Amino acid sequence: MPRLFALSASARSQGSRSRQSTDHAIVSFREAGYEIDQIDIGQSPPPFADDLFLRASFTPREALDDTLRAALAYSDSMIDRIDAADEVLIATPMYNLGMPAALKAWFDQIIRPGRTFTMTRDSASPYKGLLADRPVHIITARGSSAFAKDGAAAALNLLDPHLEALLNFIGLAQFHHYDMAGTDEPEFDADLAISAMAIKPSYMPVALHAA
Repeated sequence: MPRLFALSASARSQGSRSRQSTDHAIVSFREAGYEIDQIDIGQSPPPFADDLFLRASFTPREALDDTLRAALAYSDSMIDRIDAADEVLIATPMYNLGMPAALKAWFDQIIRPGRTFTMTRDSASPYKGLLADRPVHIITARGSSAFAKDGAAAALNLLDPHLEALLNFIGLAQFHHYDMAGTDEPEFDADLAISAMAIKPSYMPVALHAA
């Protein structure tokens, strides 16, 4: 059975457009026979990368003591869950031109030397992602349509390029973008915008193919 790892990053407990989009997308994946592994870091933020975490990250695994292993427990769990997924879905709003603090903290937990990236001897490409590539569905919600791809404030959209850079850094490069721009504007129709995304799984179970 294929698996989807789905992450929501909105800090809103009610009225989150990105979370509504995630819920809508998950229906499609479930109907296609996917197992869903879902996490909401907006409501349960990950720990920040502190001194202990950084020391543990750069300590060889064979030299880790119980304290250092505990500092890496959340990180190891998240990396394992991504690695077990056939596809990844990340849904996030834009906050102050970029990603929410919880999402940045999550990336700080999963970008680990020796686990998700390594350094190379190639000066033209000094870093190599260690995770196997797989499709990543990226849902972004922004209050103003000016931040859309061709909008007047498109150059201030630091969210999309940052997301792609971090995901690519760990080896993920198959991006499918779904943009909800203008969520705070009077004419915005959430139901129409969500249904128009038409997020579909990339893989279909053999039984469904046969049918």
